[in-house]
Amino acid sequence: MRTFRLNPTSRSARSASGLPAAVQPSPVLTAFPIAAALLFGLAGPARADLAGFDRDFVTQAERANIASIQDAQWGEKSPVSQPVKRLAQLIIKNRTNASADLQTLAQNENFSLPPLPAVDQQKEAAELRDKHGTALEKAYAQHEVERHQQQIALYQRELSEGKNQGVRDYAQKNLPMLKNELDLAQKVASETKQ
Repeated sequence: MRTFRLNPTSRSARSASGLPAAVQPSPVLTAFPIAAALLFGLAGPARADLAGFDRDFVTQAERANIASIQDAQWGEKSPVSQPVKRLAQLIIKNRTNASADLQTLAQNENFSLPPLPAVDQQKEAAELRDKHGTALEKAYAQHEVERHQQQIALYQRELSEGKNQGVRDYAQKNLPMLKNELDLAQKVASETKQ
């Protein structure tokens, strides 16, 4: 940086801009408006990272979406009854859409979603894959009932405790879908018990 010295007895010292050195703006004063704009978001849209329960919710919701899709794809391809296939197809359709919405939300919030289900969800999927026929149908339907009850509780908690409006909107939009899937899973579970 180029500095100028002003001789107190000489008023003719000038900078490259032609202004007397004594009236040149300080680099700190020049940088202040830029820093303030960045700090207070005046330079453009700010991107906020998710925090607290919102972060946990988004992670758990995406893992549940992935696990539900994977289990349903496997159930759909297995030789199972039509009610089980319908449940699997509904879950694949709904959760694919919910996952896409969640990916958009996460991108807007500068948050990376997990690429895989949680370890316990992977273990549950492996246990389901060991079953066949009627045992598979019963286990899958009951598993979906339990999973949906847990997810509904998670979504309701987000609605009551969540701070991020976008995450809350996602939960509000998808909670009816979960309840609809739970109703169908309960119906299928009761049919497979007979």
